[in-house]
Amino acid sequence: MSKEIYTKEQEREVLEETLRDMGYYLNHNYFIAERGIRPDLQWYFNWSHYITAYFGFYCLLFEEDHLVMLSLKYLQNDPEKHSLKINYADITDFFISRPLIQYCLGFKVENKRYYFYIDANASYSFTGLDFSDKNFHYLMENHFKGLMK
Repeated sequence: MSKEIYTKEQEREVLEETLRDMGYYLNHNYFIAERGIRPDLQWYFNWSHYITAYFGFYCLLFEEDHLVMLSLKYLQNDPEKHSLKINYADITDFFISRPLIQYCLGFKVENKRYYFYIDANASYSFTGLDFSDKNFHYLMENHFKGLMK
């Protein structure tokens, strides 16, 4: 049975439980980010939140040798089936930038580009940094497991 999620703390609890059930070890190695498009187009088109509504939010989990991307809309509905596992060796053009307020994390796998956005400085928050923001900064300090050169 699915757990009700009404708060960010409940979302975190369900996310952590799901990731542990999938066999992952959690140690400041994951965060929630908004999936988007190229940074130069993201700001222009996302003022109405159409991009967020289309792509949604993802959990990015950085393991020792691979990245796991899990869409939060499938968090309680067969997450194993709806997660994508990418070996670090297959990731190219990894970058972190901060075009405006949010950080942009981008990379390429084969011929597909991925872009994720996170407000890791609590610019839009009244409560300060949350676990995602803190974990993002921890991963950045540790060069995203070697992906950031």
